Amino acid sequence: MNTILDEETANHFIRRINTLQENTIPKWGKMSCAQMLAHCSGAFEESTHKLNLFSELKIRFLRRNTVIGNKPYPKNMKTAKRFTINEKKHFEVEKARLIKGIERVQALDVNYLLNKKHPIFGRITQQQWHTFFTKHLDHHLRQFGV
Repeated sequence: MNTILDEETANHFIRRINTLQENTIPKWGKMSCAQMLAHCSGAFEESTHKLNLFSELKIRFLRRNTVIGNKPYPKNMKTAKRFTINEKKHFEVEKARLIKGIERVQALDVNYLLNKKHPIFGRITQQQWHTFFTKHLDHHLRQFGV
């Protein structure tokens, strides 16, 4: 699996993000396009400690293989309440925020994520971080048809 840390893969995701429109309708789920962008940005901010999150044991043990394993996420998979975006978001702001998050992770030292503690799963490998970023972002872009 190519990961978000591969420059070509990251650029591919950015191109997909840039095809989104504020009024793009999801194929499943309840989030608006701007809310989805905000939700995805949180994943990148977790890795650089911009968010202070606490573990949720249910997700840690029941969802670990789904979230950081090799299979794609199922449609309508429930997310932790703290990752649910209910408030209205500004599309252009959230789009820029997500692209900046991808670029920030791209610019990290190759060893930055080595045994970095995930706020839910604890210590995970670099490959598991890469898989998480890539799967999560791909899942939500597919949700919006891009």
